[in-house]
Amino acid sequence: MLGGRLRVRALGDGGSRLTLEAETARWRVHRSAAAVLVLGAMGAVPVLLWPLRPEFLALAPPGLVLLFLAWFMVVSRLRTAGAAEFLEAVHHRLGGDSGS
Repeated sequence: MLGGRLRVRALGDGGSRLTLEAETARWRVHRSAAAVLVLGAMGAVPVLLWPLRPEFLALAPPGLVLLFLAWFMVVSRLRTAGAAEFLEAVHHRLGGDSGS
C-alpha cells in the first residue's frame, strides 16, 4: 500500500504530467500467491536438473505438472493483458470518464 500526494501539471503540448510523492508505504506478502510460486519453482528444479543428474529424471514429469499448474494459476489471476489495459483500469478506478 502506497500513500502520498499526486500532482497533475499541464504541459504546453496539451498533455499532462503526473507526479507522485510517496509519504507512506506498507508492504504485504500474499501468502497464497507466494506458495503457488514456490510450488512452481519446486517443480522446475527437477526439470532443469535431470539432464545434468539422471537420477532426477523420475521427478521430471511430476515437476512439469507442478510447474504448469502454477503457471496456469498465475495466468488465470491476471486482470489485464498489457500496459494499455492496466492504465485504462487505473483511469476508470480514479473516476475518469469511460469514453477515453
